[in-house]
Amino acid sequence: MSGGVVCFGVAVLAISVVAGAVAGWFAGRAGARAVVTRTTAGTDEPPDDWPASGAGGTSDWRDAAIAGAMNRAREEALKIRDASNLSQIAKGANAYLLKFGNNESYPLSMQEIYERGITPEPKLYLKPGSSTEVKAGKFATDYDCILDRVGKKVSESDATPDVPMAWDKVSFPDSGRNVVFFDSHVEYMLPGQFEELMKKTEAWVKAMQEKK
Repeated sequence: MSGGVVCFGVAVLAISVVAGAVAGWFAGRAGARAVVTRTTAGTDEPPDDWPASGAGGTSDWRDAAIAGAMNRAREEALKIRDASNLSQIAKGANAYLLKFGNNESYPLSMQEIYERGITPEPKLYLKPGSSTEVKAGKFATDYDCILDRVGKKVSESDATPDVPMAWDKVSFPDSGRNVVFFDSHVEYMLPGQFEELMKKTEAWVKAMQEKK
């Protein structure tokens, strides 16, 4: 599947997520109270101590709940786009392996994938919604990459599917991060999982650096 088709598919999926939230907003405004549920009590009713009318009344509560649902939908859309970026970067590393690495070694860094023109779109290396500025002709990224940490070329045999290739430098609001592995699959990890993975990653990097 071409990069353009992948990007189009991800864009459609992200738009559908936000569109669903917008549809929920209109339904809520029309009085479809089932659109927004109060998860703590299993009902769409506001708390017992919430004013019934006037400022801060039931209508305001419902508007606030709908706005919260839309914010969550937007965040999920950003996670989907972020995962797509990381997956395409990993696919670029594997393309490098075939084209420039004699099917034996990966590039020295993420930047080399970009400079070789395999995945030349600068925005792919930035987290969606990022404020990172990219100057013309300069490489910038919001992702950490294991290739940069090793400091020498990693062989294809050492980069097993359970080894992470890149991940978000900064977590999402729920403290989770996307992590892409050498086989291009992406996993979303919360702090406990991510910290455990990083311990294993540090040990792997050390082993690669000491390997002759």
